[in-house]
Amino acid sequence: AYDSGCKLSIDINYADEIWESKDEALEIIKAYCKFNPLIKISEDDMLRLFGKKLPHQEIFDFFHNEGVDIICLTLGSNGVILSQKDKELIQLPAIKIDMVMDATGAGDAFWSGFLFAYIKEKPVKECLEVALQLAALKLQNVGRLPDNIDILSKLL
Repeated sequence: AYDSGCKLSIDINYADEIWESKDEALEIIKAYCKFNPLIKISEDDMLRLFGKKLPHQEIFDFFHNEGVDIICLTLGSNGVILSQKDKELIQLPAIKIDMVMDATGAGDAFWSGFLFAYIKEKPVKECLEVALQLAALKLQNVGRLPDNIDILSKLL
C-alpha cells in the first residue's frame, strides 16, 4: 500500500496476550512508524505498552522521533489531543452524553470517523470533530453503529 502511494494508519493496541514481549511490540511498531502512518493511540494502550503513565508530550515525542507526523491520543471522557509535527497541539473535549450504553468499539468508531474525514481532505480539526461525533454515537448504542447515521453524509 505504501509503495502505491497510499497513506497508512494504525490504531496501536498493545496487549500482553498478543505479543511475545513489549520489546518485540516496540520493535515492530517502530518499524511501521518509518512509513509515517496516521496513528491513533489511547492513554490505556500507552500505559500497557510502556508499563507506566507517560506525559502526553513524551508520547508524542516518541512517535515523532520515529517518523510519524500525526498522532491522535484519545483520552476517553476527556476527549482527544492531536499532535502534528512542528505545529501546535489541538485538544478537543469529548462530546457529553447522558448515558454510556456500550463502550466497546468507541475507539474504532472514533478512528473510522477521523479517517473518513481525512481521506475527504478535511482539516485535521474537522477530522477530530467527526471522530468525536461517531465515538459519542457509538457510546449511546449497544453493538455496532446504527445503519441510519447521518453524520458522515454531511461531509459528502
